[in-house]
Amino acid sequence: MGVNWKQQGRKTTACFLTAALSLTMIFSPTQTVTVQATDVKADGAGLRNPVIEAKEGKVVWDCVYFGGYWQSEYITSQENRPGQGEDDVVHTDTDGTKYLVRENKKCYKYEPIKWRVLSVSEDGTDALLLADKCLEARAYHGEYSDTVTWENSDLREWLNTTFMETAFTESEREAIVKTEIENKRNPYYNGDFEVSTEDGNLTQDYIYLLSIEEAIERKYGFVNNYNSFENKFLSTQTRTANSTDFAKSCEEGTFSEGYLLRTLGAIKGYVLSTDNVSEGAIPVTALFGTRVGDKGHGIRPVLHLDLTKTDSFRYAGQIKQDKTEIPVDAAPDAPTQTPKQESTVTMAPGQIYPKNPVVYEDDLKKNTWDCIYFGKYYHTKIAPSVLSEAGGHDSMQTDENGEPYLVRHEQGYFRYEPIKWRVLSINEDGTDAFLMADQVVDIAQYYSDSGAEITWEKSDIRQWLENVFAQRAFTEDEKEKILDSAVETADNRWSGEPGGNDTTDKIYLPSIEEMLNTSYGFSSDEKEGNTRKITPTDYAKAEKELDWISSDTSVYWLRSSGSKKGCPAIAGSWGEGVIPMETANKSTEKLGVRPVMHVDLSDTTLWTYAGQVTPRGVVISETEKPDVTVKPPTQTEKPPIQTQQPSKPQVNKPGKPAIKNLKNKKGKKVTITLSKKISGATGYQLAYAAKFSMKGQKTKLFKGIAITVKGLKKKKTYYFRARAYTEINGEKVYGKWGKKKSIKVRK
Repeated sequence: MGVNWKQQGRKTTACFLTAALSLTMIFSPTQTVTVQATDVKADGAGLRNPVIEAKEGKVVWDCVYFGGYWQSEYITSQENRPGQGEDDVVHTDTDGTKYLVRENKKCYKYEPIKWRVLSVSEDGTDALLLADKCLEARAYHGEYSDTVTWENSDLREWLNTTFMETAFTESEREAIVKTEIENKRNPYYNGDFEVSTEDGNLTQDYIYLLSIEEAIERKYGFVNNYNSFENKFLSTQTRTANSTDFAKSCEEGTFSEGYLLRTLGAIKGYVLSTDNVSEGAIPVTALFGTRVGDKGHGIRPVLHLDLTKTDSFRYAGQIKQDKTEIPVDAAPDAPTQTPKQESTVTMAPGQIYPKNPVVYEDDLKKNTWDCIYFGKYYHTKIAPSVLSEAGGHDSMQTDENGEPYLVRHEQGYFRYEPIKWRVLSINEDGTDAFLMADQVVDIAQYYSDSGAEITWEKSDIRQWLENVFAQRAFTEDEKEKILDSAVETADNRWSGEPGGNDTTDKIYLPSIEEMLNTSYGFSSDEKEGNTRKITPTDYAKAEKELDWISSDTSVYWLRSSGSKKGCPAIAGSWGEGVIPMETANKSTEKLGVRPVMHVDLSDTTLWTYAGQVTPRGVVISETEKPDVTVKPPTQTEKPPIQTQQPSKPQVNKPGKPAIKNLKNKKGKKVTITLSKKISGATGYQLAYAAKFSMKGQKTKLFKGIAITVKGLKKKKTYYFRARAYTEINGEKVYGKWGKKKSIKVRK
């Protein structure tokens, strides 16, 4: 027999009566428990932040099941077919399935809710979750009102009473963290109509909706692709979501297949939303969009989950931006046994190891970057005490202390000294640090022909970085530690100008997307320039013809295409650090160069820690600033002789092998052939991985100059490298790794 949903409790009841409850009476706050992130497990799998690939828009989210709600359309057994007068009534079928009958006699099954993990706190106690699908379709408010805000909206009350009572048991509700949320005004509308100029009040919510800032936040896996010409955030798979069958049945006839945000629109009485589920675009004018009283908009809740309540949720695998699901039991790409790290970091006495940037979301001016000194370039303007008569303009000379400097007849003399780099990211074993120059180090043209439809691949500045800057700035040992990077340049997010082909580079320029990446310490708002504002070196600002560099700040090139052909993107508009959507400059202008690169820091003799900086390069501390006035000793001091144990005989390590070619074989195999045998080598070790960084690599030993690897995945790109070894008294002594080569498995 059916139970009336309007008169009963949770899961076997409807919850409309609970809407009258006070938000503070639902349940009392629970005691905070601190655990280590590595201890927080969901069915044995540790939850992670979204994994964002280099190319814009490719994201993988971890997922969890938490709570339940009416979702899939359900066909009941013959004896339980719904009759007249059973709308909004909950039943239990003969097999125990719980379902809801709607007024159209269709039934909907009560199923676990799947949530995407948008972020996990550092201590592992809290996860921000977003419903994987739209669970309902409702209006923001019961009727049109030009005074409605998130704080007084009917939708807020419904989420925190009716929905929460329906979707979660009492023990599950205790795992939902009450959160203070900001309700800022819509900052993006630039039209002529009156807009709301005031931020809303802070609210305390258990369940709420995304704001416009959260819906474009890169660290959550979304894309900030605002287009000023169309006055909206463009389509992206990262914001799309399917709707449940139940959501499509709600307020039938008005369902828009988009979902609401909590941020109000440009005009009073309007609210922001995605325009439809299949595209994920967000118009920000709302002029002909969503009034607060419009029915049938998708509801995609968010909440904070206490991960210490491990009995309340379970792991649900992963999902990609195109909604492809990766099940819980899917075979991982990495080997079942963690391979031994081939490169380890041995710190010198007193040496400090750099860390990832520290980001303050509430005040970006407090962000800090660790820095290192690596390589040398022309920098500080000096008055040498000794001027050599030999050499002319652009010649290198040395002063009385043996310190080199560059002679520029018109501009002056510039000391050749260590380059300071900010650490934008660094992996655990130190073999891959993503670095950006702390200052603009030089100026250059992007391309010599202002009329050319040029991209990064064919630019003059790319060749200059590789053939001029790299030769001047780094020794051979240092260049060997600069990694080859697979560089992807996306189309311009505002104008759509093509970014061009992917390239492989050692030293290159940052892209728009990288300069908006919050994990690198930058603001995700292109109009906020403090995190990107930077000073030039004395050498960079000495160029007389340059109008875009002042004594304090600098405009510098990005590798991304600009708003129109022949005008590459830049960072800094008259030194303000913003990223202009409309670039007026030509590629022939000389603008600042602020390189980026990936460097293996495992050899700590090649770099030194350089303290920390805030935005604009303000130094916090420099505990190991190098002394540029004293030359390093020409010979390394030998350690004292060990008298108790004989020293090991010196072994000549074999040279680096080169991979001649890679060839696809049937059965998802690849044959790797070396160019030649290495003198003195006993054998070789091959390493291969599906990632350019070689993280999770597998290794194989082989003799001869060829080996075939089996068990690869079709349509996946693999990277290979090899090194030689010599056996001494049964112990393998390895040489250095040769260069990587890649191939896509096709057979």
